[in-house]
Amino acid sequence: MKIAIINAPPFGFSEPQYDTPDYTRLSLACLGGYLRDVGKYEDILLIDAKFERIGYKEIRRRLEEFEPDIVGHTAFTNEIVQCGHVAMLVNDIAEKTGRKIINVVGGVHVAAMPEETVKEFPQFHYAVIGEGEITFLNLVQYFDPSHELDDLTSINGLAYQDHKIGVIVKTKPRMPIMDQTTLPMPAWDLLPLSPVYLVMTSRGCPFSCNFCMNPNGKVVRKRGVDQFLEELRWVLTERGGRHVNICDEILTVDKERTHEILDGMLEMGFGPTYTFHAQTHVNCIDEPLLKKISKCGVVTLGFGIETADPETLKNMGKGTSLKKIEEATKLARKCKVNLASYFILGQPNETLASAWRSVMFAVKINPSLPIFGIMVPYPGTKVWEWAQKGEMGYKIQSYDWNDYNKQLGNALELTTISRRQIELLQLLGYSLVFFLNFRWVELARFIWKFRKEGVTVVKKLTGVKMSEKATHLQKLHLEFDEIERLYTKG
Repeated sequence: MKIAIINAPPFGFSEPQYDTPDYTRLSLACLGGYLRDVGKYEDILLIDAKFERIGYKEIRRRLEEFEPDIVGHTAFTNEIVQCGHVAMLVNDIAEKTGRKIINVVGGVHVAAMPEETVKEFPQFHYAVIGEGEITFLNLVQYFDPSHELDDLTSINGLAYQDHKIGVIVKTKPRMPIMDQTTLPMPAWDLLPLSPVYLVMTSRGCPFSCNFCMNPNGKVVRKRGVDQFLEELRWVLTERGGRHVNICDEILTVDKERTHEILDGMLEMGFGPTYTFHAQTHVNCIDEPLLKKISKCGVVTLGFGIETADPETLKNMGKGTSLKKIEEATKLARKCKVNLASYFILGQPNETLASAWRSVMFAVKINPSLPIFGIMVPYPGTKVWEWAQKGEMGYKIQSYDWNDYNKQLGNALELTTISRRQIELLQLLGYSLVFFLNFRWVELARFIWKFRKEGVTVVKKLTGVKMSEKATHLQKLHLEFDEIERLYTKG
């Protein structure tokens, strides 16, 4: 059996950080490693089109040369359409060559909407729901003549169209892999060399934020510390990596274990030679931990702050408060940890005043890197449910999955604040954190680094027909005036 797994190319390059990343896709490496080390399959092709900056023509060339039996696709919600296009390309190759090629899709979007995905994108023959390693391997074995797995319905975590009876079949749920030590090292050697690597020490998050689907579940499932450090050592020494993004939802949820990990990182030369980024929760830090994180050369430690509205924060399911956030940011600054703060504009029943409070709170805590996203109603979340019902001030604006990205999407509108006002505040938020804290050189660097995203936002805000220009500019002036009044009032 020959298996290819693909990260599809983007349709455009509006968000370089996501569309042209400087890291290869972790899910490709995890699936490839499991198929090879557990399934004992040797003919595996991983194609990360985003990292390699390649398009459909080159993907076709590689697939025609490799001649796969099964092609896997992985997708977040805003990538599912692109994956669908690659799957159609695969089906075209199959038709023209007379070969049978199975298209399999997985990822967060599929986990949230398995039956809907199979129905909307019939070019996918099978959908893997949830953690993909075991389910995908079982599916490969089902089509492998050398295995005796002959009952498709016995494979948990699948959705597919049964054309014989004309219905979509969904098998029993796949239980999460509780013992993460049973997973082999990701197959990074099947991907191109990269300066940055995404790594994980655990899967799962104990919190219940209403904007997050939490695809890895609420139980934090941990890899062995030595196992993780060995992977880290390998990508740095054998693959030439210089920076790692630790992708745990909350790195420091187990403080004692985190100290073990950080001690191992220090032994490897983190700080002087290597750097890392991670994210955590304000309830899961203390001074000794932050001091050690600082010694390890953290570029940024991310805190999910989301909003400065106390009532919204209370109802969010994040288990925090403005007081805790301020204490945590002060402690991080004391320990010389560069802080990234994540805010989401467009909270339930958000108003111009509440969104403005979030912007000014960001100015107050003055993070090293402020991030202002706009609420996205991702399938499987509470926000998605509210938006479907028209509750909490939400209304779905688009069912085009390409609109479902965090920075420049257009999926949601609110009855309590206009989409344009949110986008203006997003643009102002980035500027004001630097400007009002007299960080003008950093502002210039930030604008230069994210200039492409900035141009896209400005075009979006001003992209109207010439006949509408006067009215549009008047509207912009009125919205800026309203924001200015809020600022004057403090």
